[in-house]
Amino acid sequence: MSNKDTWFEVWQLSGNKPSDILQTLITTVHVEILLQFIDIFEIDSKMLESIDEHYFIALFDSMEYSKIEVLLSKLPIEYATSICHNLVTTLRNLEHLSFTVDIISKWNLVDHNNILKDIKISLSILSCFTQSEQENLWCLIAEPSTIVEMLVMNTRLEKLGQVLEKIRPDLENCEFDESELSLEKIDEILRTYAEKSLEFRVVLQPEVKFINSPESSKLLQSLDSINFTTAPKYFVMPEMVPAKTEWVENYEVTECMCCAQTTFSMFNRRHHCRRCGRVVCGTCSVKRMHVPTYENILVRVCLDCYDQAQQDGAGTSSSKSEASIRTLAVDWLLTDDTTHNEIVREEFSYEYAPSVSLCLSILKHHSKNEEYPKFLLDQCDAMLRLLQPMYSESLQEIDYLLVIKMLKSLAIAAKMLSAQCMLQWGSSLADRILSQADLLGLLAERDCLHLIPTTTPSQVRYIDANTLRRLRDKLLEREQWNLALEVSTKAGLDNAGVFAAWGKSYLKAGSLQRAREKFQRCFDKTAHYETSTELSNSYSSTQLPHYLSKVLHSSENRPIKNPPLLNEIIQILESYTTIIDPKIVKEVKMSNTLLSSTCSLNSSTTSVQNDMAVCILNKLRNLNNVMNGNYSAYSDTTESMSSVGKTKPYLEPLFYEECVYYLTKYGSHISVLEFYLKHSDYHQCLKYMLDHRLNSDYFIDVYMLCLKENCVSELHETMSEIDSTLDIWKDYLKHICRHLEKQSNLNSLYELQQFMGDFVRAALTCIKFYKDDAATFTELTGKVDYLHKAQQHLQQELEQEQWVEVASVRKPNMDSQDSFEAKGIANPSLVMKIDTRNVDKHINTISRQIEVAKFLADCEFSSAPVMQILPEILPFVTEDASFDSLHKTKIPTLFGSYYERVQLAVLAIVCGTNIEDGFGIAYRIITDHKLSAVKVYCQAGKQLAKSEKYNSIAQLVNCIRSSGVSDSAVTDMCDEMLILAVQTLTKTNVSGPQLDGLIKLITDRAAKISAYIESKQLKTAYLLAVKHKRMGDIRRILREAEFLNQPSIKTLCQKILHSHSHFPSHSKD
Repeated sequence: MSNKDTWFEVWQLSGNKPSDILQTLITTVHVEILLQFIDIFEIDSKMLESIDEHYFIALFDSMEYSKIEVLLSKLPIEYATSICHNLVTTLRNLEHLSFTVDIISKWNLVDHNNILKDIKISLSILSCFTQSEQENLWCLIAEPSTIVEMLVMNTRLEKLGQVLEKIRPDLENCEFDESELSLEKIDEILRTYAEKSLEFRVVLQPEVKFINSPESSKLLQSLDSINFTTAPKYFVMPEMVPAKTEWVENYEVTECMCCAQTTFSMFNRRHHCRRCGRVVCGTCSVKRMHVPTYENILVRVCLDCYDQAQQDGAGTSSSKSEASIRTLAVDWLLTDDTTHNEIVREEFSYEYAPSVSLCLSILKHHSKNEEYPKFLLDQCDAMLRLLQPMYSESLQEIDYLLVIKMLKSLAIAAKMLSAQCMLQWGSSLADRILSQADLLGLLAERDCLHLIPTTTPSQVRYIDANTLRRLRDKLLEREQWNLALEVSTKAGLDNAGVFAAWGKSYLKAGSLQRAREKFQRCFDKTAHYETSTELSNSYSSTQLPHYLSKVLHSSENRPIKNPPLLNEIIQILESYTTIIDPKIVKEVKMSNTLLSSTCSLNSSTTSVQNDMAVCILNKLRNLNNVMNGNYSAYSDTTESMSSVGKTKPYLEPLFYEECVYYLTKYGSHISVLEFYLKHSDYHQCLKYMLDHRLNSDYFIDVYMLCLKENCVSELHETMSEIDSTLDIWKDYLKHICRHLEKQSNLNSLYELQQFMGDFVRAALTCIKFYKDDAATFTELTGKVDYLHKAQQHLQQELEQEQWVEVASVRKPNMDSQDSFEAKGIANPSLVMKIDTRNVDKHINTISRQIEVAKFLADCEFSSAPVMQILPEILPFVTEDASFDSLHKTKIPTLFGSYYERVQLAVLAIVCGTNIEDGFGIAYRIITDHKLSAVKVYCQAGKQLAKSEKYNSIAQLVNCIRSSGVSDSAVTDMCDEMLILAVQTLTKTNVSGPQLDGLIKLITDRAAKISAYIESKQLKTAYLLAVKHKRMGDIRRILREAEFLNQPSIKTLCQKILHSHSHFPSHSKD
C-alpha cells in the first residue's frame, strides 16, 4: 500500500485486495482506521478471523476500551468468544482482564457462569497483591480457592484478612455451589489447615528396633552402614527412591537416624527423607532438592542424601537447588497442575505445629456459625484422645502439661463461640472439657496420667464417674492422698473414702493424732470423749451432773451397729501386738501434755504437725538396739506382758486408749462393752453401763458374752466391788434372770441366783433340775442330790433371816466415834422372801418327795408296773398335760399340780407289795397337801380292781377304816371306793365269789343293791330290795330284767309293785 500515490489507488486496492489492507492495518495497530475500513468495505467475517489475540493485547496498551469492544463486536461471535478466552489466559493486567471478563459476561460468551464468577473473584483477590506477588498467582486465575489455600498454607493471615474483606460482599450474595468459591468452601479450607496447625507428630508408644537386618526391607539394604559392627561405616544413599510404604516407621525410632543426637519429642519432630526414607530431625532435613517421583517439586531430604547428590551432580544444578531452597523456605506454591498440587499438599506441614495461637489465628477468619465451635470441640476431643497415657519404660514424647494448656485454650474459645452462636450443648460440652482438663492437669503435674483406667476407646474421651472412682482408688493405692482428695472433690465424689484410707495409713504408722484428724472427717460424732492421755475414773460432785447430761444426750445419737470403717480401725489398733519402747511412749505422752497446755482447742494443726509415728519410731529404735547388741532392751516390758493372761491378746496401753477413743466417740454401746470384755476390763465395762444408763438389753448381751467366755465369776466379783448390796444392779439382774429362764439356761441362772443370795429361787431351780428329763422314778431318785441342795438353800434362807450385816456409819455430829446400823444381808428388793412357816413347809415337801420317789423307785426295782399304771390314773390329766414332744409320760412330783399329788398317792397305795407298805406314805401326802381322800382311795380301788386284786381291795378297806377317821366318813369312803371297784370289775365281765365278797363289804343298802344290779345279780338284788321294802330299787331291777330278758324276775317285780301300788315307796327310794 505504500507504493500507491493516490487515495483512489488505495481505495481501488481495498476493494480488490482487502486482506492486504487488513493485514497492514493490523500491523500498524490503528484501531480507529481499522474499524472504518471494516465498516466501509464490509469485510468478510472469515477475513476478520485474521485479527488474533495478540492484536488485542497490543490494543490494551492504548487503553481504548470502547474501540476494543467495538472491534470485538465486529468479529464473529464464536471467534470473539475464543479471542476473549485466550485473552483471559494470556493477559497479566488486572484492568485489562476485568474489561475482558466484563465483555464475556455482558455478551454471555460462556456456558457456565461459575467459571466467570471465579475469575471475577480471583481478580478481586489479585488486586490485594503487589505486582511481584501476582506473578505466581496468574496461573490460578480460575481457582480462587487455591489462592486462599496458598495464603493459609504460608500463614499470610493478614493478607488473607484483606482478601476475605475484599471478596466477602460478592460471596455473601452468592448461592452455595460446590463448583465455585463460597464462604462455606473458604471455611472448610480454614478448618482443614487449622487442624494441621494442631497436628502432633509424636509416637504414643514407641517400639524401638535396632536396624540390623538388611532383609527386613528393600529400603534398608543400603543402610548396612549403621549396623553395629566393630568398624564405623558411612551411610550410602539407596540407588532407587523408596516408595512411601517402604519408609522407616515413626514408632521404630526415638532418635534421629542421621545425627543420632536429637531425641524426638513434640518440639523435635520427625521428618522423613524423601530420598532414603529414614526418620530424621528438622536440623538434618533443612535441605530440599529434586527427587524422582516428585516431578519438579523440591522436597525435604536429609543432609547425607543431599551431600551425596551434590557430589554426584553438577554445580549448576546444585546452585539452582540452593536458590530454590531459599524460596521454598518462605512459600508453599500451588499451580494449576493437579498432580503437582497433590504432592505439595502431601508434603505440607506447619513448621511450628502444634500451635493453638496459629489455629485460632487461622479460624479468626472463619464465619461465625455453628461449624466454628463444633470444629474446636472436635479438636478438643482429639486432644483428649492424645492424652490417653501409655505407661511404659520407653520415652514419653508428649508434653502433657502443654497439651492440657492447649486443650484449655481451645475449650475456652469453643465456649465463647458457642455462646455467640447460641449453641447451648457446645457451652456445656466445653465446660465439661475444661473440668476434665483441670483434672488431667492435676494428674499430669504428678506424673499420674497413666493411672487413668481405660477399657474401650470410647472411655478415653470423657472420664465418667465410675472411671474417676477407679482412678481415685489407684491413687489411694499409691498413697497420693492430696491428689486423690482433689480428684474426688473435682469429680463430686464422697471424700470420706479418701480420708478413711489416709487415716488408716497414718494409723498403721502410729501417727495417732493425724489419724484422728482424718477419721474425724469420715464419721459423725456420736459421743463425748475426753482426749487427754489419762482418763479420769471419778468426777467431782459439781462436774458429774453436767457430764451425765452430755453423756445421755450423746447416747441418743449412738449408732445401733458399728460403721465398717470403725471396725477396720479397731482391727488395725488391735493388731499391734509388738511392745512399744517405754521411752517412746513417755515421749508421746510428754508431747501430748505439752501441746495440750500450750495450744488452744482450735489450733489443732500444731498438734498434728508434731505428731509422732509411734510404730515407725519403735521399729527404728528396735533396729538400733539390735545393731548395738542391746537385745534385752525390753526386759521390763516383757515382764509386764507376761503378767497378761495368755488367753487374752496383749494390747499396748497407748493403743488401748486409742481404741477406747474411737469406740466411745463413733461406735455403738455394745461395741464399747464388747471391747472392754475382750480385754478383761470388767470395771470399765460396768461403769460405762452405769454412766450411760444403758437399758437391760445391753447387760444381757454382756452377761451372755461372759458366759460364752467363761468369765462370769469375774463379772460377779466386779459387780460386788462396785456395790456390795447389788442395789444398782437390781434391774439388770432381774432382766437377765428372766432371760436365762426363758432361754432355759438353768445352770447359769442357778449360779446367778447363788451370787445374788436368792436362796428361795435357787431352791426352785434345783427342783427344776430334779424334775427335768426324768423318765422313771429310778432316774428321779438318781437326781436326789438336787433336792438335798434345795433343802440346803432353804435352810440358808432360814439362817439368813436370823443374821444381819452391820455397817459402819460416821455421823456428822461425831468426830471420832463410829455408829453402826443393821441391815439385811440380801437385798429384799432383789431376792424372793417368804416367811419361815412356808420355808419349813417347802423343806417338808422336799423330804416327802424324796420318800415317795424312793418308795416308787423300789417298786420299779421290784418289777412293779409303775409307769404302766400312771397313765391310767386320772387319764384326763394325762391326755392334757402328761406327754411331752417325745410322747413320754411325765413323772409326777409333789412340786407339781394337785392332780400330780393325787397320782403319787394312788401309786404309793397300789404299787407296793402290800397295801400297808404305801398307805402310810399316801396318807401323809393326803394330809400334808389336803388332798381329797375319797378321790385318792377311789382311784386306788379302781386300779386294784383292774388288776383283780380282791385281797388288796379288802386290805385297802381295812387300812381306811383304821386310819382314825370318824365312822360315818370311813363308811362313806369305803362304800364309794367299793362301788367304783365293782363297776370296774363288771365292765370286764368278772363274776364269782370274789366279786360277791367285795359287794358284801359295802355297808350302805342302796349302794349294795346298786352293786348287785351292776353285777347282773338281779335275784339277789330283788330279795334284798323286797326285804327292805325299797320299791324304787325294785323298779330299777324290773327295767334291768326286761333288758336282760329274765321273765321270772320281771314277773316277781311286777307282782310286788302291783300289790304295793297303793302304798308309798320306801323313804330311801
